[in-house]
Amino acid sequence: MSAARRPLDPATSMPPVRRWRLWLAWVGVNSIAQGIAAVLVAAFTARLLASLRGLGIAPESAGPIVTPAQLLLTWAIVGVAQWALLRGKFRGTRWWVPATALGALSAAPVQILIDQGFRALLHHKPTQAEVLAWALALGIAVGLCIAAAQFLVLRRAFAGAAIWLPACLAGGGVGAIVATGLRILPLTHPAFDLASGYVLGGLLVGGVGAAITGLALRRLLQEGGTPRSLGGPVRAVLA
Repeated sequence: MSAARRPLDPATSMPPVRRWRLWLAWVGVNSIAQGIAAVLVAAFTARLLASLRGLGIAPESAGPIVTPAQLLLTWAIVGVAQWALLRGKFRGTRWWVPATALGALSAAPVQILIDQGFRALLHHKPTQAEVLAWALALGIAVGLCIAAAQFLVLRRAFAGAAIWLPACLAGGGVGAIVATGLRILPLTHPAFDLASGYVLGGLLVGGVGAAITGLALRRLLQEGGTPRSLGGPVRAVLA
């Protein structure tokens, strides 16, 4: 196909106003998806632990089973929501959900190791500062695993896709700190405490993190898609 008739990559034609609208939509979609995922994962985890107890597996020993399931369910929901917003915006978005799921599974052993490490170090009820440090470590580690998997998709469309890695690292860390800080506040009403722990916590993790990663996404779309397919620059020109 000649250059005159070649379809324009959506990323190269997105004006500034549309990029800011996409940023707002990205924040909203991630907030809602994380909020929904938090509620569903909490319900799923309760049922899973009950089933494991019936098999003689104590909750303290169920981490290698529960953690991968929690991460996979959470990021499957979030990944589908992100894909629904991103599809058609750049090349290769069909791989977004599988890549996100793969990142979630790769994050599971990392999260288990961090949990075990903190429990081994803390032989007392953790202080608020220690809980925040624990959450920060988890947020950064999980965020980096998800980012690395999604980066494999973005690098095929954007030459500057590496910006996605520090953006997700910062988004995961800050989101975890904000959400965990809300959960450990001395709230008086038990019902509100439950809501803040699951619904508001999920909304904040998604919203705060997406506000940061959305800026990286906006910058990539401003840069314009630079195809990096398996065939290299020659295949991109001849496509």
